Amino acid sequence: MSLQKEVIKNCKNFINNNDLYELKQYYNHILDLKIEYNINLEYLFKEVFYCACYTLNKEIILWLISIYNTFDDITKIALRQIFIYGKYIFINKCKDDTKTNTELVKWYQENIIIKL
Repeated sequence: MSLQKEVIKNCKNFINNNDLYELKQYYNHILDLKIEYNINLEYLFKEVFYCACYTLNKEIILWLISIYNTFDDITKIALRQIFIYGKYIFINKCKDDTKTNTELVKWYQENIIIKL
């Protein structure tokens, strides 16, 4: 397994376990690594963001938005479309239209889409 796939797998495990603290620690560890192989942080961000949307994890999504805000402008422009797709992930996960799920979609729309 490539290093990038392993990193994504580990990040997804932290998200599935709802462990933001460990995810933050792991992210900082990845940034501190001095390796010859550069991890594509943009691809990593996209995969982790989609996983957080799929699990409807607001806390991790907000943390990922703070990471997004640290990217340069060109990277932000390139990644902007993932937030629209994230909205559709939310909508598809919340199909049963319960009040809680409707509020989650509304939260995503107001706090993610509109602010970006």
